[in-house]
Amino acid sequence: MMTRVANPFLHTFHPDHDNLDRTKNPPVQLARGLESYDITAHITLALSPVGTDFDSLTQFGRSFQGAYNESITLVGIGGAPRTFNVAGTFVINRVSPIAVLTGP
Repeated sequence: MMTRVANPFLHTFHPDHDNLDRTKNPPVQLARGLESYDITAHITLALSPVGTDFDSLTQFGRSFQGAYNESITLVGIGGAPRTFNVAGTFVINRVSPIAVLTGP
């Protein structure tokens, strides 16, 4: 399981979305939900077993697939959480058999 650490509701490119009251000196942290939500996302990738057909046996190690599940929780004003669940499938294709890629 992975946890997403980025919050798309907080960013420094617009002063209305940084969750800071800039009328104070120094700026004061605002309560959650006034400018942005708290967000937590948990992602789970479950690999499917390798098939027994010709393509699966000959492509083993080059392509991985399985089930994708993500639980996204938003918390705003009042602290009441709202959770959204996303599910689907995924495919990961290996581009190179080289274990460690190095730059110039």
